[in-house]
Amino acid sequence: VFNTETLVDILREDAGDDSSNNDIGGDIIPKLVDAGTAHVYDFTQNRVPGVKAEEHYWRDVGTIDAYHEATMDLVGPDPMFDLYNNEWPIHTAVPGLPPAKVLTEDGQASRVHQTLLCNGVVVAGAELSNSVVSGGAYIGPGAQVENSILLNGVRVGANAVIKNAIIDKNVVVPAGQGIGVDGEYDHEHFSISPGGIVTVAKGQRVPSRPV
Repeated sequence: VFNTETLVDILREDAGDDSSNNDIGGDIIPKLVDAGTAHVYDFTQNRVPGVKAEEHYWRDVGTIDAYHEATMDLVGPDPMFDLYNNEWPIHTAVPGLPPAKVLTEDGQASRVHQTLLCNGVVVAGAELSNSVVSGGAYIGPGAQVENSILLNGVRVGANAVIKNAIIDKNVVVPAGQGIGVDGEYDHEHFSISPGGIVTVAKGQRVPSRPV
């Protein structure tokens, strides 16, 4: 939390520093702390009720790769940051959506492994693994989603394949489309992080193309 004048002043100062990477966590905040202008909380000393006393949790999610990795941490069987820890509940806004639903569609049974499904998600004869699917998303028959993050309202068409990707809000992935399966095609149409995570921006139109 900053007042406006303090933040504007330090941003201007940092902009004139050729040795700075202009990073809020790596440059801006340390300068404020060194000057005695700001104070920080040391999360390496943070102890969370319900987890081993010697463990602490802190992740800097300032890059696409770090954000993807931290989100994937949630889907493991024994994550350090446990959403199901009743001794340290996570309070967040919950939209008025129905429960998630997993269906058999067109004779295909859904298979969901190590995946978080938020309210309103419909999995209709699709296969999901090691993924996080946000509210209101729909995954159609025969689709495969692996090691990916789908944000609110994403619609995945039948037989589409999504791997190692982050799909932003309300993106429609056409039937038979492949994302994260053809490096040359992905570089041409989407953004790819240094760690190989394909990102599809909010509102981006995904072209139709068979896998």
